[in-house]
Amino acid sequence: MERHPTLDLLGARTEDGNGNLDDGHFSPAIYMRNHSDNGYCLYRRHPRHYHNVLNLPNCYYADEIGNIFLAKTESVRRVGFDPMLDRIGHIEFYFDALGKLRIAVCDDVTVYHERVRSREYVKYRYNDGVGDKEGYEQRIFYSLFKNNLKCIGGLKTVP
Repeated sequence: MERHPTLDLLGARTEDGNGNLDDGHFSPAIYMRNHSDNGYCLYRRHPRHYHNVLNLPNCYYADEIGNIFLAKTESVRRVGFDPMLDRIGHIEFYFDALGKLRIAVCDDVTVYHERVRSREYVKYRYNDGVGDKEGYEQRIFYSLFKNNLKCIGGLKTVP
């Protein structure tokens, strides 16, 4: 970020137990925007990104990245996190950051992320209902309303 002072947020990628980049959960995405007489739509293209960051061939711009990043505090505070979504607001954060933050991710900066979900973990992680299908759908409706959108596409569905 010191070499690119215009960046607001610079992310890393996660890797699985075999050292492969984990594109299943935390891959970068861009949002295609379109407008009709009925309103605006956002369509998430996943995994996609914009062009490379100058002089950093393994880094590229995106609208959404995983939640492993280094950021300028002032920039993140300018966007803020929606208190209605507490622990599950990362997608909404990136919606709110569209056009406000310059975001990049680097493939050569990785963090090992072990996905172990014991019964004890799940008991506390999902006890508020936001991890189930109904909770997920309610968050999407909230995002549509909050952002004056007609539709959102390309998001992963919850079984």
